[in-house]
Amino acid sequence: MVDHSDLRILTALGRDPLGTVQDIGRSTGMTSATVSIRLKKLRQTGALFSVSAQLTYPTLGLEPVVTFIEAPFKSLAKIETLLDRHPYTRYRVRCIGYYNGLYGLFAVPEGTLTTLRDFLDELKGGVITDYRLDTPTNGWSYSEIDYDLYDMAQDQWGFNWAKLESSLEGVDTTPPQAKTRSSLIRRLDVKDLRILEQLTIDARRKGKRIAADIGITPYHLTRRMQFLNENRVVDSYRVIVDKGVSRLVTMFMFLCHCDAGETRRFTSAFKSLPFQSTLIPTHQGFFVQASIPPLDLPILGSILQQRCEKIESLWSDYRSSMRYYFWPGAYKDGTWDDSHEFMVEKVLGGAD
Repeated sequence: MVDHSDLRILTALGRDPLGTVQDIGRSTGMTSATVSIRLKKLRQTGALFSVSAQLTYPTLGLEPVVTFIEAPFKSLAKIETLLDRHPYTRYRVRCIGYYNGLYGLFAVPEGTLTTLRDFLDELKGGVITDYRLDTPTNGWSYSEIDYDLYDMAQDQWGFNWAKLESSLEGVDTTPPQAKTRSSLIRRLDVKDLRILEQLTIDARRKGKRIAADIGITPYHLTRRMQFLNENRVVDSYRVIVDKGVSRLVTMFMFLCHCDAGETRRFTSAFKSLPFQSTLIPTHQGFFVQASIPPLDLPILGSILQQRCEKIESLWSDYRSSMRYYFWPGAYKDGTWDDSHEFMVEKVLGGAD
């Protein structure tokens, strides 16, 4: 069971994911010793699972794919097993609403979208009924939850949605100069990829431990981390909490169809959203996954409805969600394994 002080620490982590206990102490008004004890307790009880790096996939020669799988309830467990087996699955969660089945995020080698379709097509006619793929564009937006807005005694949130709505008007919708995130994969080695793996497992682990696990010196780790940060290989950090903490909010998803100007408005505004969210621009508009108080859903829905031509809404079961660590094992002989055998046949083999 978390208390108000624990929630303040989680809020501080959201604002400064890699901050030291001294940094968090200054932010929360607690001593470093108190922060250290509480962080340890949060981890031991499972309330705080990790702080996970969110990667910029194009810099690694990978193409992110937003995927919705329509399937009957009886097939969900089997599909989840298959997604667990797929080498390029990044995230999955059960969803209900416009799509009934699963939402998944893949990051596949560039140019292999057809191979991903082959994998999903193999599941049609028995396991899934249909699927939809969206290829995101650049400029993802992330936000973390601010528990300072939660009144534990009253069990209610005090966020001013009107302020967020008004902020949409002040966003410059002029198309930015086109930026392409070129792949850096040729400038990385397996040890760099293992660093990224460790950052997705838990970016708050001590550098000495990460270096020891990889088999490099702390100096080498520091130098490569500087390179990865300068080139924006890590896009953001996500604070992963237990469902006992996340019960304060419910995860909703919206596929919004709108013009590029509105997408830029929401991308900018959602950076200040005091709830954990990921906004992914697409060619049709944007996809947003946000954990918000259930009572606030109509307010957010109304804001979206006023500016979007069409909205496809879903809610998801946080308990069924699975995040996958970055896996260097798919990188072989200087390239990502993009063979049909690796991405389709081996995944399907032995799945029955």
